[in-house]
Amino acid sequence: MIKVSIAIAAYNIEDYVSRCLESVVAQTLKDIEIIVVNDGSTDNTLYKIQNFGKVDDRIVVVNQKNKGLIEARKSALRVAKGEYILFIDGDDWLKLNCVEVLYNKAKLKESDIVLFNSFRAFEDGRLEKYRSFEENLDLNSDNVKKILSGEIKANIWSKFIKLDFIKSNNIKYPSNITYAEDLATTASLFLYNPAVDIEEDNLYYYFQRATSVSNVINNKVLEIPKAISFIKEILVERNLYESYKDEFEYLVYKHLFYYRIVDSNFYVDLHKQIYDEWNSHKININKNKYFLDFTSKLNTPIKLKQNIFMKNYRLGKLFNKILNLK
Repeated sequence: MIKVSIAIAAYNIEDYVSRCLESVVAQTLKDIEIIVVNDGSTDNTLYKIQNFGKVDDRIVVVNQKNKGLIEARKSALRVAKGEYILFIDGDDWLKLNCVEVLYNKAKLKESDIVLFNSFRAFEDGRLEKYRSFEENLDLNSDNVKKILSGEIKANIWSKFIKLDFIKSNNIKYPSNITYAEDLATTASLFLYNPAVDIEEDNLYYYFQRATSVSNVINNKVLEIPKAISFIKEILVERNLYESYKDEFEYLVYKHLFYYRIVDSNFYVDLHKQIYDEWNSHKININKNKYFLDFTSKLNTPIKLKQNIFMKNYRLGKLFNKILNLK
């Protein structure tokens, strides 16, 4: 019996994929399958994956044209046979007992999803603990609120998921999104009310590569509205929108306004496009309880910058320049 399917998405990561695979084949839990989706790599990534496959028959190689991360994960799901599935980005790696710890926790608690913590791993060798959920998370209350409000982070790789939960609920995944796909995917999972548990240990190494999609600012940030629309569609489809309107609008504020406008590096024309997208939602965020709590904790210059941007874009940019001169 295959206990866990480990799904690895790989695209042009010839310098990193061996480290990832070494950590996976050495897992202390041996009853696993390792699905590696080569998403149209043009370097030596596929060659390195195939070499691992020659010495470990647990490795299943899916070779496809470049379709993007979310489509690579869908490809892995279509062939997965384990009780549980764990998604890994091909430049990241696992603690050697990661899968065993998560599997035992999931079986003990009969969980659909186990959340766990990780390390940020930097190119200079530094490690920094990274929480995937708020401390003292109360799992007895509404977990949909937690995922939409950000108490549980959106990273799909920090979720150990029961495969039957995905298949029996016919969980929907976004298409044609290469940025913010985790936000859409994890929200979709949680809207089907999974049984959730947590593992406090740091079990995953999240590599901070300067050239990764999440660290490069380009037109892909304009796909964030697609992820937001996807989430809203499922909320409406499941008759949950009115119940979670505050949380959803707070999510829109954080991902379109705060992260991209207030707390950003001002990426030229994209900045104004995202600002206009935020305004198009016509959300009265000033009455939102999550917004009020979050804003109360901001320092005075950032709070002032946010208030100015909310009133006038040009004045906000001018104020930001003044701040950066200090």
